[in-house]
Amino acid sequence: TADSTRLAGTAGLVGSATGVCTFTDCMNRGAINGSPAGGIVGVMGYDTDASSFTFVNCHNEGKITDVGTDDTNMPATQVINFITAIGGIGGFAVDFKTVSFESCTNKGAVNSTLKATRTKSNGDIVDVYPSAGGIFGTHARHTNTNANEGATVSFTSCVNNGAVDAIYNAGGIMGGSNDGIAAGGTFFINCTNNAD
Repeated sequence: TADSTRLAGTAGLVGSATGVCTFTDCMNRGAINGSPAGGIVGVMGYDTDASSFTFVNCHNEGKITDVGTDDTNMPATQVINFITAIGGIGGFAVDFKTVSFESCTNKGAVNSTLKATRTKSNGDIVDVYPSAGGIFGTHARHTNTNANEGATVSFTSCVNNGAVDAIYNAGGIMGGSNDGIAAGGTFFINCTNNAD
């Protein structure tokens, strides 16, 4: 079991990753409690020029549950650390070039009970909505940057068999998308969701 009560990456293998990373034939069977959180990796990115993440034949069988906060007064400069996203394989990606999942499966339940969060700073209000996905939670970018221009997210031959439950964004393969990013496209090829 991996647990975190802080808004930092929590995962079965790697809590937070950056740079160029490939995960092949990885498995998680333990329960994961945190946010952002994933069965294999919790948080990916923070490197707009080079970050790429590839998951090949990775599998999760553990339950993924988000743990977050309803603080409504967090400064907007901290919003990027306030994202609540969980996924069977990967939780959350920010400021990246590519994230790809190939032949990955999830059997564990992915359960988000967090409500939408409203953050305030200098009169500005930013809404953040939790996301839960059987394979991947969500992606975003830092405020007021051009990060993720031309970025891509892809899923090939991925299967979800775990129940995905969330108050807001929920998906059998991917939970949701923030700020209209991944401008290069999000691709789903031969993917299947078997869960309710």
